[in-house]
Amino acid sequence: MQKAGMKYEGRMRQKYKSHLGFEDSNLYAILRKDIDHNII
Repeated sequence: MQKAGMKYEGRMRQKYKSHLGFEDSNLYAILRKDIDHNII
């Protein structure tokens, strides 16, 4: 996701429960102005 211009914002620990137990989730975001700026 970082290759697409998104920034790592954090990790939500034990967000999802699966058959393996609780799993973490990474959060990424991008601002609209960054998307519009990079389009050529």
